[in-house]
Amino acid sequence: TFSGRIFPNPNDGKQINLAFVTNDARKIDVEVYDLMGKLVHKELIYLTSDMNVEINPKMELATGLYNVYLSSGDEKYVEKLIVTKP
Repeated sequence: TFSGRIFPNPNDGKQINLAFVTNDARKIDVEVYDLMGKLVHKELIYLTSDMNVEINPKMELATGLYNVYLSSGDEKYVEKLIVTKP
């Protein structure tokens, strides 16, 4: 099993930090969708243990709410990401 958490949340949309807890090595698919359902970023992460991962979207995310889908095999989680600009 695994779990993931976004931090800090809200953030500025330049970088997404994820803290993962897992009991084994695995691949995690990360997909970020805006509220219109448009895929704005996709990345495959290889975890070897509990770890923090930085995701740098190709384009800075605009202010708004996003759904971040984390999946590995049959396990799926959704985290909400709030992007605000200073």
